[in-house]
Amino acid sequence: MSSRPRVRDANAPGSWAKEHQLLARLRAEINARPSLGFARTMMRVAVRYYRYARLCGRTRAISYLLAEHRGTSGLVCVNDPVLGVPIRLRIGSTDINVAGKILLEREYDLPLSYDPLVIVDAGAYTGISSLWFAARYPNATIVSLEPATSNFQVLLLNVAHERRVIPLREALWPSDGTIYVTDNSYGAWAYRVSRHTGNTPVMATSIPTLMQRLGVDRIDLLKLDIEGAEHDLFQDGAQEWLTSVHAIAIETHDGFRTGSRAAVLRACVDFSATFVGNETLFLQRQG
Repeated sequence: MSSRPRVRDANAPGSWAKEHQLLARLRAEINARPSLGFARTMMRVAVRYYRYARLCGRTRAISYLLAEHRGTSGLVCVNDPVLGVPIRLRIGSTDINVAGKILLEREYDLPLSYDPLVIVDAGAYTGISSLWFAARYPNATIVSLEPATSNFQVLLLNVAHERRVIPLREALWPSDGTIYVTDNSYGAWAYRVSRHTGNTPVMATSIPTLMQRLGVDRIDLLKLDIEGAEHDLFQDGAQEWLTSVHAIAIETHDGFRTGSRAAVLRACVDFSATFVGNETLFLQRQG
């Protein structure tokens, strides 16, 4: 096994363990009282401050929140010790949420029983997950797919230094062709794709076609955060490529497509299933 990326010790003196516990308690209490609209807003601000401060320091966190309040846009650079490389975040976007999920909550610290060599990161957003995999698995090649143009532009900046990451502005889909990207007003982390509706066309690529282009006969880890498109991907025909996949890390989106998780589990009968972190379903082939 390769060594894990360096992470902060939550129990070390001066760490954020106490703040993390207090924020979790406060969030639970506020969520239990839906009439507290103002409190919910303040909770969101507090969580954003916490994440910015953990990644950037307290002073910069305050300045970034002030910039968001004033409607300022732009990129900021975070030198994160987990990755050991700088990453770009967009002020006022959902980027800090994704960074917090991956770098602070370690959503993709997966219990793999081997070192993967081929990783497909579908719904790669701005590339932070691909960089996490590159740091965690130094022998792996990571194929990073993101269909939304604005996200992909930041992804290119973030992965430019990492030769093992192959960025593609494409979307995984059951068949090859053209589909469309839709902004559903949930933020940059929730752009969806559809066969018939949307504003921006993007290349749709099936997993068999992707494997053929890469010249591989196996995907060691398939990471999917594709905003409901998993419902389509895991329908009839999925067994054609599932036999070539060893493990899957997926966030399902029943809120976007009812039955998405059921479709995944129905197709992955030969996989053991467990949850990692708050949202990621981890499936690993048995035997």
